[in-house]
Amino acid sequence: MTIRSLTLTNFRSFESRTIDLGGRTLILGPLASGKSSIYDAIRWLLTGVCRGLDAAGKGADRLIRTGESQATVTATIEHKGKTATVTRSVRAGAGTELRTDVFQGSSSDQQKALYGWLGMSSLELLAALDSDVFLELGHVQAKTLLMGLLNVHVTVNDETLSLDELERRYEAAFERRRTLKAILATLPALPAPAEPPQDADEIRSKLTALRTELDEKKAVIAARSGALTERRKSFEQLLAKLDEKRPERTATELWQRVTEAEQTRERAHQDLKEHDALVARETPTESAIDPARVAALEQFNPKNGCVLGGGVACPAKRSVFQAAARTLSETLAADTEAAKARDAVKERRAVLANSLETIAREQAALREAHTYAVTWEQEHARVVALLAEIPDAPEAAADDDLKQTQADIETLTGRIRKGEAVLEKHVRLANEQRAYDARQQEREAHDRDLRTAEFHVEQYGPKGVRVAALGQALADWQGAINGILSPFGYTLAVSVDPWRVDVNGRSWVMLSTSERLRVGIAVQAAVAAASGLGCILIDQVDLLLSNERKLLFDLVMSLPLDQALVARSYEPAAESPASNDRLTVVRLQ
Repeated sequence: MTIRSLTLTNFRSFESRTIDLGGRTLILGPLASGKSSIYDAIRWLLTGVCRGLDAAGKGADRLIRTGESQATVTATIEHKGKTATVTRSVRAGAGTELRTDVFQGSSSDQQKALYGWLGMSSLELLAALDSDVFLELGHVQAKTLLMGLLNVHVTVNDETLSLDELERRYEAAFERRRTLKAILATLPALPAPAEPPQDADEIRSKLTALRTELDEKKAVIAARSGALTERRKSFEQLLAKLDEKRPERTATELWQRVTEAEQTRERAHQDLKEHDALVARETPTESAIDPARVAALEQFNPKNGCVLGGGVACPAKRSVFQAAARTLSETLAADTEAAKARDAVKERRAVLANSLETIAREQAALREAHTYAVTWEQEHARVVALLAEIPDAPEAAADDDLKQTQADIETLTGRIRKGEAVLEKHVRLANEQRAYDARQQEREAHDRDLRTAEFHVEQYGPKGVRVAALGQALADWQGAINGILSPFGYTLAVSVDPWRVDVNGRSWVMLSTSERLRVGIAVQAAVAAASGLGCILIDQVDLLLSNERKLLFDLVMSLPLDQALVARSYEPAAESPASNDRLTVVRLQ
């Protein structure tokens, strides 16, 4: 990329200035003459961010020259054989706008098109234009930048993945992990039952036998104590209470209705499927017959001339037109009826769907009523049977026999009471066991899915397979950086995992400001070369000693880049280089 000209209007300290730039441009000026503002203008023009703005480009109002309402930066840019004029402006309180003469759409659309034309992401562009950007990146952003910059592809299970595909899979796995963790958080582990449940049916069977024995003992007591009448009365009262709760229909009738409801549901379901098929198969169309045409044929009178013109005699009889009108009218009526029929099919389908839901609710209610009727009939039959077993003329029982029978009754009553408590306990334990087993199975399934998602997050994430692939691709790029740094006596080493950037064996954060500038410029140039941008901006070279500045200028002149802009300060009375065929000198006052 080569910026041929740059125009600043009401930008920072510039009222209006157009600057012509060459492949190698030296920008000279005293302190506070606007050298850094030129670089801010280029960064802001291309990316929407620069010094003094946040990462989203907010705060652009402060770029406007004091006393003005709008700032504008325009540049003529050549890249890949194409020339574009790019303009970014900010109006006080109204935000920024990017316009070009080659791209279309909104400001954001043109920004995306600009990145696409330059062949790089916003992060890569910032790293090429600013020597501080790469060194200050976190490990995730730095790895992402290098993966895209060096066009690293990763092989996973014999499948070659680009960075974009790797990121998509990582994001999908990360979201899947988050979802599963949220699900598991709503499914706390249930406590295991205090003891294994016993077979409730077996307990019920034993209780039934005990109750039968108890009933028999009570019958003996009643028969032998002359209290049969009272016993009969008690059973009759029990029957009366049962009759108060008698179901409206017998279990057989209710089961028949359950069966009928099931058949009705099946028919409704089949009707619904058939109507779904009809709706899917028949697409409503409007009749091709114009009612106005029918009316015209009915009212046409041949005596008034031909339909083609009143001056032409019509040989046809009026009945011919009326017959044609009747035919068209019948066809139109048929079309109308067909459309009504199709609408009726749709309405019927909606009715069937509602009916199916109603039938399901009714069927559930019928099943519940049937269960109650079966229980009621069993209890009723038991009481009736016991009532029938009471003898009409029992013999008196001996006192000892009565006492033993009464003792047996008390024992049986205690055993039944204890058995009912045991049954209630083990029914509860069985329910707890079922809930526990279901929850465990559900949690185990989610745990398996979570482990898989965790594996994929690690595999596709910043510390996964991309680390080894990136490490292999870094060698050449790192060599390019060290080729620039070697005249300054520095060697840069990048460790991918754990992420670390060292210079001469120590972390870059320990570098002085001037050392950091030299390292940053080398990284900046390597990013510009690898991305194909071919353009760098170098500021603050006054931090370097004179011999270091000479080394830097020699390197800049020799770097395989399309354009390099270097800014340095000078005293107005001091000598400065003049422009030549290899160097363009821009002087600021």
